[in-house]
Amino acid sequence: MASLSIQAGVGVLRGLELRAGDLFCPGDSRHQAKTKARENGQLTWAFSDGIIRSHGTLKTYWPIWVRFAKWARTKYSIHKWGQLVAASEKLASEYLHQRLSYSPSTLTTERSALRMLFGQRELAATVSVPSRTGVTLKKSRVPAKRDAQFNPANWQTMLNFAQAVGTRRNELRHLRVMDVQCNEAGIPISVLLGAHSSAKGGKVRTVLLLPYQRRAVSLALAEATARGATAEALLFEPKIDRETKQPLPLARVPSRLDVHAQRHEFARDLYQRISGEPLPPPHSEGRLKPGTIDRTAAGEVAVRLGHGRHRIDTVVKNYLRR
Repeated sequence: MASLSIQAGVGVLRGLELRAGDLFCPGDSRHQAKTKARENGQLTWAFSDGIIRSHGTLKTYWPIWVRFAKWARTKYSIHKWGQLVAASEKLASEYLHQRLSYSPSTLTTERSALRMLFGQRELAATVSVPSRTGVTLKKSRVPAKRDAQFNPANWQTMLNFAQAVGTRRNELRHLRVMDVQCNEAGIPISVLLGAHSSAKGGKVRTVLLLPYQRRAVSLALAEATARGATAEALLFEPKIDRETKQPLPLARVPSRLDVHAQRHEFARDLYQRISGEPLPPPHSEGRLKPGTIDRTAAGEVAVRLGHGRHRIDTVVKNYLRR
């Protein structure tokens, strides 16, 4: 656990800088920390050792910390780090309470940031943050202005491939021709994902293709062959650098192409085909009854998505019930 032993007399913003330096350990291994915790008999379901290992997490938390500190300075004239720490429970609770009009995702992130800042996992526990439900999410659910600037008909090969394989955006951008494995008849049977990119969690996975998924992969492979792509070349057309006009070592995937929406369709379709059952009811219909989920099918979907087989809850909550 990072230390809060910063001189109480330093300014609030300087205290934040010092605290961020204490918390941020980019070279530390979370996997090793969890392994050690398990060996010591500690539960690791919601594991946290009070350390930030990701640049992305620090980038997200920092403006939240600064906004909170400036709010406390303006409203209560708190200028010293020691004052902020001493009143952390009161301040955090009031700050979150006045921001309850924001989305559950925003509030949860801000609460997590403040708990990390002060090293208190139960900070502001009295503030009831609304639950994050699928019906409250707007991404990919309502028409957006940017959608009008994207014509799906021009990207059918890539869209169909993403839906057939369940790839993430970064994996799609770095996919090579040689990552598509074919049998002796030239029919695609599997796709290797994450071998040429920083895959999520550092995991490289092989997606075995079912018969209904092979056509989309075959079409993508045929187009790559038609443009003269070698085995080491990108499966899809490379992105062109605006300044040098030279191809970059990653495929052109439009920002308006919702790869994750195709990933959702992949998971939902695959679950129904494996289980032979309809999708479970959405979150708006309340808790599931025992036996509603085919756990074997959900586990297989989790593996093909790049999660562990035990991450059935992730598949059910984030993919099947949305």
